[in-house]
Amino acid sequence: MTKHQLREQQVQIARYQLLSQEVTDPLAACLLRVIVEELEADLRRKLPIDESCCPSHHAPQMSSTSQD
Repeated sequence: MTKHQLREQQVQIARYQLLSQEVTDPLAACLLRVIVEELEADLRRKLPIDESCCPSHHAPQMSSTSQD
């Protein structure tokens, strides 16, 4: 996935999220949230592991010192 495609997908997700918050029909809001979930899952599948938000890659290092 190119950076341009990644950005397009993120923009599309943001648009659907905004629509789901603005719509007044409960069924439409639910369907839009499902679409957002599917787009986000698709995006996670397409991203290489080093670009994803994997906690094991970005977890802060714990300090071994304690202040008791």
